[in-house]
Amino acid sequence: MPYKKEHLEGLLKLIDEISNTPGNEWFIETLNKMHRDRIHGDPVDSQLTSLINIHDDLKRTKYYLKNIDRKNWREAFSFYKVVSQKELRATLCADFKEMKIAEIEANWFEFVRRIILQIESIVNALIEKEDAFNIIETNPELFINNKDKFKFNLFEGDYSFFNADRTPKALKNIGFPSRMTWIRIYYGISYSFSSLNDMLFIRNKGSHRGSLTNEEEERLNAIEANWLKKNTEYISCFKAIANPLKGKL
Repeated sequence: MPYKKEHLEGLLKLIDEISNTPGNEWFIETLNKMHRDRIHGDPVDSQLTSLINIHDDLKRTKYYLKNIDRKNWREAFSFYKVVSQKELRATLCADFKEMKIAEIEANWFEFVRRIILQIESIVNALIEKEDAFNIIETNPELFINNKDKFKFNLFEGDYSFFNADRTPKALKNIGFPSRMTWIRIYYGISYSFSSLNDMLFIRNKGSHRGSLTNEEEERLNAIEANWLKKNTEYISCFKAIANPLKGKL
């Protein structure tokens, strides 16, 4: 008995929707591989049966992905529920959700990228909210350290918050380490420098593996080989920064 046209049209629409969703390429290729031999050379009825089987697979997978998506959204909303700025909260939740998806898929570059995006969003919002420029100018001695190996000067110089004419730099022109230094001093938070440094390295270098030095390649390989441990360390670092700050937004 022939299948109804509307059912087959629905099948084609669903296949097209999933195949055009970024990140699903692996899934479509896997299904193609699973069903290629069965479909190739078979009579029409057998081909349609195989297509219906694919349709069922896709529906089950789509249902599963929707459940995972909802679970990650709920976790994101719970984590950032104390953030009062609605647009910022939405941005943070979206990046948190993508971070969790990347973690499930073991996409460590995207996982780290989403962590850094959240930290940057929090840090930038607080610098603007608290008027960090005025705080530094009013208390410059708090933001200058020339005594130990962790030297910094947020008051003047290339790594400061100010241009040569003493006007405030645009946030995008203030190095991330300088912004984190201000956050650490002003709010008195503590986090793993080595883990944050690792994540910045991955974010900056992870997508350029063809142009890395031997030392950089070895560093990335070492991180990847020890990923389960690093994953835990990076999440701990992220929470050490986000947890004490999110309620101030």
